[in-house]
Amino acid sequence: MRIRETEKMYYHRVFGWRLWLAIQLIVLQLIMLQAQRVDANDITPLVEYVDPYVMCIESLQREDGQLQKLTGTGVQIQPGLVVTVAHQVKNVDKIMVYRRDGQVSPGKVLALDEVNDLALLQIAQHPGGIQPVTIDQVTIGDKIFSVGCPFGFDHSLSRGYVKKPHLMLDGRAFIEMDMSIHTGDSGAPVFDSQRRWIGVVGGYWTKSQSIGFAMPVEKVLDMLHAAGYQRAETPSVPAVAKVAEVASIQTLWAQAEPMQGAEQQQQYEKIIRAVAHNARELKLQGLAQVSLGHTEQAIVVLGNYLRQVPDDMIFNVLLAEMLIGRERYEEALTYLLAAKQLKPEYATLYLYLGQVYDLGYANIVSAKASYEQFLRLSPNSTESYKVKRWLDKHKGS
Repeated sequence: MRIRETEKMYYHRVFGWRLWLAIQLIVLQLIMLQAQRVDANDITPLVEYVDPYVMCIESLQREDGQLQKLTGTGVQIQPGLVVTVAHQVKNVDKIMVYRRDGQVSPGKVLALDEVNDLALLQIAQHPGGIQPVTIDQVTIGDKIFSVGCPFGFDHSLSRGYVKKPHLMLDGRAFIEMDMSIHTGDSGAPVFDSQRRWIGVVGGYWTKSQSIGFAMPVEKVLDMLHAAGYQRAETPSVPAVAKVAEVASIQTLWAQAEPMQGAEQQQQYEKIIRAVAHNARELKLQGLAQVSLGHTEQAIVVLGNYLRQVPDDMIFNVLLAEMLIGRERYEEALTYLLAAKQLKPEYATLYLYLGQVYDLGYANIVSAKASYEQFLRLSPNSTESYKVKRWLDKHKGS
């Protein structure tokens, strides 16, 4: 006690008690900030992997003659299949599932486990998913996180820890969590710091939204098994954890650049099979598809990329070119007009606009205006001779 009192007297005398208190608060804040940064850095790669497969779900339910909107969350486990909570989709008039990239798909209930409040939905197919697997024991104090759609705000991160791994309420098994849970988070996947999917958010205690409950992932596996889907056994390394060991698409692309022939094609195949964690990697996957001549697949991938990065002028034009080659003129026009807004002085887009108006819409006036603008911007290009011939042919039209 004497040492402590002496230390206080020293700081009071030299700095003044206000300055001493301010220093203590600043130090404490710095320690807390550093702890938060370390924790965030630990989970960022996993969040980036999980996020593309988290879906926001809206259901319309008729009640007293009025349509009520319910919001929730789901997770794609494989192309076309989404796990969510039963209370979100049971006896509803309509289900809409929203992806992070903006795509919307109607949902159809394939299976319900009303005892454990779980459901399996069918949606439009999209690559990838997070496979549930049998996991080892969940323990008290395990750090956990979830990505959900609280109050309709999509893809929001919540973090916390396990309070009680085995909680029985009304004969049902739950994981009790110290984690902020809100309306709309129900159905969100919960992961631990070892990158294991441990449960599905079921709800929260009405007296405190910081106390949440999750159905164990084992119950998801039971529902899938009962519905006739193959049950995944425990791998030596959890499936989600394996993602961290796979080379990134950017690394694979850099390795492919100096390669040639069959070796380079095999590298592009690796890029296509890998999981894209961000928009840049999605773009590289699209380019790999283009390089291999997989035009239809490239159109899908680059379309998803442009939904995330709509202001990439060059790729708007590139995608339009591929669509013109498939005689999908209406879609091509959408991307060309977007490119025109971004860079109206880019000559090539007027060449493609001319083709769309001519071949797709038989609109000679608009085609002539586009081709004339192309010649003004690029009078000596390799395509200018063909454009001049077309304009000569349609004089007076």
